[in-house]
Amino acid sequence: MPQVDWSLLAPQLVMTGFALLVLLLAGIRGERPGAHPEAGWVAFLGSCAALALCLLVPREGSLWNGMYVWDSATAFFCALFAAACALVCLASTSGPYRGEYYALLLISTVGLMFLVASGSLLMLYLSLEVSTLTLFVLAGYDRNRDRSAEAALKYLVVAGTSSAVFLFGVSWVFGAAGSTRFADLNEAFQGLAPGYAWIGMALILVGLAFKIAAAPFHLWAPDVYEGAPSPVSAYLSTASKAAGFLAIGRLLLLVLPGRSEAWVVFVGALAVLSMAFGNFVAIVQTNVKRLLAYSGIAQAGFLLIAVAAASGEGLSAVGLYLLLYVFANVGAFLCVYAVGEATDSHALENYDGLSRRAPLLSFAMLVFLLSLAGIPPLAGFVGKFLLFSAGMRSGLWWLVLLGAVMSTVSLYYYLLVAKRMYIHAAPENAERVLVPAPVAVAIGVCVALTVLIGLYPGPWIAWSEAVGAFLVGL
Repeated sequence: MPQVDWSLLAPQLVMTGFALLVLLLAGIRGERPGAHPEAGWVAFLGSCAALALCLLVPREGSLWNGMYVWDSATAFFCALFAAACALVCLASTSGPYRGEYYALLLISTVGLMFLVASGSLLMLYLSLEVSTLTLFVLAGYDRNRDRSAEAALKYLVVAGTSSAVFLFGVSWVFGAAGSTRFADLNEAFQGLAPGYAWIGMALILVGLAFKIAAAPFHLWAPDVYEGAPSPVSAYLSTASKAAGFLAIGRLLLLVLPGRSEAWVVFVGALAVLSMAFGNFVAIVQTNVKRLLAYSGIAQAGFLLIAVAAASGEGLSAVGLYLLLYVFANVGAFLCVYAVGEATDSHALENYDGLSRRAPLLSFAMLVFLLSLAGIPPLAGFVGKFLLFSAGMRSGLWWLVLLGAVMSTVSLYYYLLVAKRMYIHAAPENAERVLVPAPVAVAIGVCVALTVLIGLYPGPWIAWSEAVGAFLVGL
C-alpha cells in the first residue's frame, strides 16, 4: 500500500477536525434555543489554523496517483478560501447562527480546497459536489424566511443541473481519452481530432460556468444571493467563484493543447455576455444584495478576459484579482449585513444618509465599491490593470476595450450607492446603525487589505506571478 504524505492534506484535515469539534459543541448545547457564538469562535480559529498551514505546507507533491496535487497554485487558493471562511465565521458570531452552520462552512471550504487541488476530472467532480451540497443547506439556513427557502431550492436545481452537465462532459472525455487524469488527458488530446473529447470539454466548461455565475449561466445568482443569509452570500460570491476560476484555468492550461482559438472564442463570448448583462442590469436594481450579485456577474466577465488569454500571465492576473476581490466583496456584503440587521431590509433607500448614521461603515462601503470599480489607488485598480494587460499581450484588444467601457458603466451604479450614503438625507425617524464588534473587525480587516494591496502591490503580484509561472511550467 503506497505511503500517504499527510502533510499535503494538513489544511483539510485541520478544518475537518474543527468541523467535528463544532458539531460536538452543538451536541453538548442540545436543543436549547439561541445562537452558538462559541462555535463560531472555534470555527474561526480552525480557519486561521488552516490558513497558516496553507502557507507552510511544502509547495509540491501529489497523492493517489496524481488525483490530488499540492502546488503553489493550490496553496494560494486554499489560503484564500481559509481567509474568506475565517472572515465569514468571525462576522457570523454576532448573528443567530448555531453550530451546524459553522460546521457546514468549514466542510464547504474543505470541498473547495480539494477542488483546486484536483489532478483529475473525477476528483474535481466529487469535491464540487461536497461544496455544492453544503452551500445548498447554508443558502436555506434561515428557515423563517421564504426568500431563504427559495434561494436554497433554486441553488439546488441549478447546481444539480450544472453537475449533470459536468458529469456528462466527463463521460465523453473518458470515453475518448480513456482517462480522467489531467496529465493523461493532455497527452491524449495531442493526438485526437476535434470530436467526442472536445464536446466533453465544452460540457465541462459549461458546468463550471454555472459555478462562477458567468452569463448566460448566471440566472441563479441574484435570487440566491438575495435570499441567503448575508454572510453566506459573501462566501458564496467569492470563495466558490474563485474555485471555479482556478478549475477553468487548470483545464485550459494543463489539458487543452496549446492556445486553442475555439476556446478563446468560447471564453471570450462568456466574458462579453457577463460584462454587458451584469453591468447594465445592475444599474436598475433597488436591492443592494441583488446589485452586488449582478456586479459579481460583471466581475466574472472581467476575470474571463485574462482566462481567455490562456497564459501564465493571465492566470497570475486572475489569482491576484481574486485575492483582492475576496476582500472587497466579502467586506461589501458584511456592510450590507450590518445595515440589513439594523433596518431589516436590503433596499437601496435604507442607505440614505448612512454617512451620518454610521460614518465608519459608510467609509468602508465606499472603499469596497471604489475598489470593485477599479479606482486607484485601491486594490481593484491594480487587479484590473493586470487583467487588461494580460488580454492585450495575448492580442485580445477587443475584449480589453469592451472591459474598459464596462468598467466605466459599473462606476455609475457603485457611485449610486455612494450618493445615497453621502448626499441623500436620512429619513426623519432613522436611527444610528450599530455594528457588532466581530462584524466591525472583519470589515476593518477587509478595508486594510484592500488599501494595502493597492498601495503596496509588489509582494502580492510576485506571489500571484509565481503561481502563474508554475502552472505554465507543468
